[in-house]
Amino acid sequence: MKNIILKQIITPVSDLKKRADKTSELETQCLFGENVSLLEEKNDWGYCKCELDNYYGWIRLSELGEVVNSDYKINTSLTHVYSEPDIKSNILNSLYFNSKISIIKKYKNWSKVSINKNDGYIYNRHITKLNNVDIDFVKTSKLFLNTPYLWGGKSCLGIDCSGLIQIVLQSAGIEIPRNTSEQHSFISEELIEVEKIEESCLIFWEGHVGLSINKNQIIHSNAYHMSVIIESIEDAIKRIKNSYGDIIVIKKIIV
Repeated sequence: MKNIILKQIITPVSDLKKRADKTSELETQCLFGENVSLLEEKNDWGYCKCELDNYYGWIRLSELGEVVNSDYKINTSLTHVYSEPDIKSNILNSLYFNSKISIIKKYKNWSKVSINKNDGYIYNRHITKLNNVDIDFVKTSKLFLNTPYLWGGKSCLGIDCSGLIQIVLQSAGIEIPRNTSEQHSFISEELIEVEKIEESCLIFWEGHVGLSINKNQIIHSNAYHMSVIIESIEDAIKRIKNSYGDIIVIKKIIV
């Protein structure tokens, strides 16, 4: 392997593939501003480690750039980057929830940002400081309602069950692994194993996870509905049992 080089994602969403091939299986996605370690290069691809969760895979080299220190992040499911601080100006790009950005200058309603060395403007209500946490993760999860199901996805363009849990808990200041298998065995002071489902519990099956928004309802991204939905826990348990069996663990989220 070559020397490890720290790089940053410079596209709104970057696919991390199992192999250095555009037709390869999607492992996960990285969002704009995330740092990755470039470990190896092969043709137009780089074998990388995601610094956020130590996930490994292949990313197109064209989607990697130099590291810029970020001080803000996107706090809405999607926001546009405009050419001017004016909603009628041209849209230069779009960024997704939890993308990390660097602010050049803040104005009353807009912030000037640099996206791939091009200046643009983002509405101030759509950003928050990088170190800000929102403990209302149930509210955050609802930002993704009706998002299409996408294996390996992590944005409102498409998201899977464990991706939804990871990105929602990260916004609340809780770091959790990417895969369901790692999440249900993950040990943390913020995740306490319980016997019964209450509000704010992670419910794990073999290969699936959802978040209880109260004692009767669950929000989850699933391949049955092919989207993020809220449904009754009772209905979900009955249906999921046919594919994944019984619940294997319930963990209460403590913030």
